[in-house]
Amino acid sequence: MDKVIVLGHSKPYDFENESKERLTGVKVTFINSLPSEQNGCKGFLPLQISLDPTVLVDLKELPGVYEVAYAMKPGKNNAPVATISSFKFVKSFKIEV
Repeated sequence: MDKVIVLGHSKPYDFENESKERLTGVKVTFINSLPSEQNGCKGFLPLQISLDPTVLVDLKELPGVYEVAYAMKPGKNNAPVATISSFKFVKSFKIEV
């Protein structure tokens, strides 16, 4: 897995679902260094993941280049699911025309 990504967007959420459970987190959108392999696609497909809101303290500047640490958590039927456990700011990322 990539250790460096371009993190472009973060959006915190906090709401109550239909079952009256409180859901909190932050959704982040990023691009890694692997081009999309989907049929007909060109370039890099933005990826999204929902994370614990505590990761927000690591997000110094967006967009930005970040080193990421990965961890495994149990998913459906206890199958391992890779997730991002922390971010380390590397440098700013500017889109210039």
